[in-house]
Amino acid sequence: MLLERTTTSLLNGAMRNSTRQLQVDLQNAQTETSTGRYADAGLVLGANVGRNLDWRSEIERLTTTLKRNDMSAERAKVTQAGVEAVKDQASYLMNTIVGARSAANGGALARTAGENAINGMMQILSTTYSGQYVFSGNTPDSAPLADYVGGPAQGAFDAAFQAEFGFAKTDPLASTITPSQMQTFLQGRYDDLFKDPQWTSDWSTSSAENQKARIDGTTTVNADANANEDAFRLAMKAAVAAYELGGTSIGQGTFQVVADTAAKTLSQSVQALGDVQARVGFAEQAIEQANTRMTSKKTLLETSVTKTEGVSAYDAATRLNALTTQLEASYSVTARISKLSLLNYL
Repeated sequence: MLLERTTTSLLNGAMRNSTRQLQVDLQNAQTETSTGRYADAGLVLGANVGRNLDWRSEIERLTTTLKRNDMSAERAKVTQAGVEAVKDQASYLMNTIVGARSAANGGALARTAGENAINGMMQILSTTYSGQYVFSGNTPDSAPLADYVGGPAQGAFDAAFQAEFGFAKTDPLASTITPSQMQTFLQGRYDDLFKDPQWTSDWSTSSAENQKARIDGTTTVNADANANEDAFRLAMKAAVAAYELGGTSIGQGTFQVVADTAAKTLSQSVQALGDVQARVGFAEQAIEQANTRMTSKKTLLETSVTKTEGVSAYDAATRLNALTTQLEASYSVTARISKLSLLNYL
């Protein structure tokens, strides 16, 4: 009986060990079938494990950079759209002012157009992307410009007008302002309102530095624009002149000086806005080219990883089926052995 129990125990132990190994092999085969990779890539790769780890690390870095570049590219598109919209506002205002220059109600037309341009540009320059103000430079959590009407900038204009002419803008004495006096004001105190430090103290909370986008390991590009750039200052300067001075009682000749100056300023603004678009466009192109290079490199690395760590789907499925069959057979044999007695063979 002792011999019988010992023999049966040995048989059961051998089968259990075999079954346990089959279970491990089956689990590995299931992993390989679902992932397409060796269950123990390190065992297969041997000394090349470090190389593949470097490849995977580089793939992860490229993936992160590509995602960041995609966000930079989208932000650049929003910036381009905003700059184009400001350019449209400036062009429309310029055409309106040119048309109003000799009109009997030219001042009223200019004032309305100037007000619309101020409101429109304020709205455009307050555009946000991903929760950040696009035109605020390195201070994206703050709106780039303070409201003009009722704000410090309008107060500064009123003070400059009073200091220049000796009376308020609403005073009927404005009708006595000569064209040369208005030209002096526009080129002096008024022009200073749109230069630093008055611009940054009365108008802008934007940073003068744009956010830079790092598009690869060594390259950064300027894909942004901020409200402190001359292109936007010029457009706003013309719009405020049309709005404020168009609402005074200045004579026709003096108003024509305002109209001519504003139109010239808007022409400069449109050209400067085009330069901003060209700069952002260059950055967009650089991002696209960097993405193309990195995508190609990422694809090459992924192919190399797949080639060295990948398992044939057919082979993996065949092995899984074979192991499943073997394990089922092992269970069956183990069950039979547990019922065996050495007496059956005597």
